[in-house]
Amino acid sequence: MTDALDRHLIDSDALEFLQTFLADHRKWLAGKSGGKQADLSKMKLEGMDFTGGQLSKAVMAGTDFTRATLKNANLAEADLFGAKLIGADLESADLTGAVLRGASLREANLTKANLTDADLRGGVMLGSSAEESFGNERTDLTQCLMNYAMGTRAKMSNVDFSGSSMVGANLEGAKLFGSDLSEVDLSYANLRDADLSDTRLTNTNLNGSDLEGAQLANATLQNVSMRSANVPDELLQELDSTQLDIGEDPEASEYREVAGKVREQLDLHEEWINSNGEKGQRAILDGRDLSYQDLSGRDMTGVRMRSGKLLGARLNSCILVLANFGGSDLTDADLRNAVLIGANLAGSNLKGVNMTNAAVGGIRIRSSDGTDTGRVQKTNFEKANLAGAQVEGLAFDDCHMDGAILD
Repeated sequence: MTDALDRHLIDSDALEFLQTFLADHRKWLAGKSGGKQADLSKMKLEGMDFTGGQLSKAVMAGTDFTRATLKNANLAEADLFGAKLIGADLESADLTGAVLRGASLREANLTKANLTDADLRGGVMLGSSAEESFGNERTDLTQCLMNYAMGTRAKMSNVDFSGSSMVGANLEGAKLFGSDLSEVDLSYANLRDADLSDTRLTNTNLNGSDLEGAQLANATLQNVSMRSANVPDELLQELDSTQLDIGEDPEASEYREVAGKVREQLDLHEEWINSNGEKGQRAILDGRDLSYQDLSGRDMTGVRMRSGKLLGARLNSCILVLANFGGSDLTDADLRNAVLIGANLAGSNLKGVNMTNAAVGGIRIRSSDGTDTGRVQKTNFEKANLAGAQVEGLAFDDCHMDGAILD
């Protein structure tokens, strides 16, 4: 392998060889004859596409994956000691039990990645010269996207997370002591039983997070927001209250207070629905923030709001037939008696949502002239997080539920 790929440069002539090499690794994992564990250590694989690749237990110490695509890749128990993953796309990758000691992950996308039991502590591998050495005394996860990542029991001590977004991340039982969490968005994160001792928490957002059983001994706090967070009284008493914002839970705003442009779009949307598409315009609200807005009772059939924010929003009794909220955050939203038939909520955060007596299920799709197409669209909860949701009166039998998290 060393001679064929030179371990330092991979070009188009070597791609076929690499594919064969990885095929041998898959054989090795399956226990088949002719198989061999992959060793990609110190290779330069910048920008390469390993989407969905099977790299579990592969040895990739010091490998350069800068800006590589590893979405949905299986990297469970892989050795990535000192690897360069700067700007890499690891969305939904499986890194369970992986070794990432001393790795560089600056600006990487780890959205919904699984880092359960992973080791992200610092580490340097010394070579015969500075050029041959690799790794960092402090693992670099600055400016990362880690929203809804899973990091239960992960070893994350002395890691630099500054400037990262970790909204809704599950870090229950994680060892984070000594880490820099400055400018980090940990809103609605699960930090139960996490060790945050000696951490740096400057301008950190912990709104709505769960800190039950967490340790914060000797942590440095400055301008930390903990609104709506679950913070035990005994823990709160240990912290410097002058540096905390634990304010009151925000109340939902009246519809007339919704930003003018959004309100105009929603009004045009209702006109579009009522006129069967002859007037008005369908509302496209992708990425919009309508958190804590009172939209109760509105007809939002077919509205599109992918990757939006509706935290604490009042959507009770809304008609949301065929609405698209894929990847949106609806934490603590009120969806009582809402009609969600055929709606897309795949990958959404529905933690703490009240969906009591909401209507879900399938709807027959008709063409623009009213002809039955023969297709049925079901309410889609695939990979949605419904932890703590109130679902009394709901029947999920006629919904897509693959990968959904339910209490």
